[in-house]
Amino acid sequence: MIRLRPAGAADVAAVTDFLAGLEPSAAWLRFGVGLGVPSRAFVHRLVSRGEDRGSWVADVDGGVVAHASWTRLPDGVSAELGIVVAEHWRRSGLGRLLGRAVGDEACAAGAERLRFEVLPANLPARSLVTHLWPTTEGRLVDGMVVYDVPLRRHAHVC
Repeated sequence: MIRLRPAGAADVAAVTDFLAGLEPSAAWLRFGVGLGVPSRAFVHRLVSRGEDRGSWVADVDGGVVAHASWTRLPDGVSAELGIVVAEHWRRSGLGRLLGRAVGDEACAAGAERLRFEVLPANLPARSLVTHLWPTTEGRLVDGMVVYDVPLRRHAHVC
């Protein structure tokens, strides 16, 4: 059974295992580098939660199969989102569900805009962004496709 939930410090080991098991191409598309086994400090920061950041995981039987996080940007009103899904769970809808979860959490924390910075070759991520927010358009900035999604505050919808 798949379970989506907020991540935290107790998830460092499971998220480390998940990231270490990513295909090199998936790690490159999400982080822009090959990860190997990520450091404990890196993973701890990735799963930490606070007023300026949040983290969610999808787990199956205690093993992490996807991770998403948001971090408030220095402008104070934007939050950058990142999502990575294990190879065998791609195209299952987990990316969309996690994108909504972290986006809603960032909105609830006061973000007025979501930002995605995506490598041009990362067609699945680009498709995910335009599926979740169909009116957004990416622009090329310093070799990355950048999407800025303005959030509207409506009842029950960020």
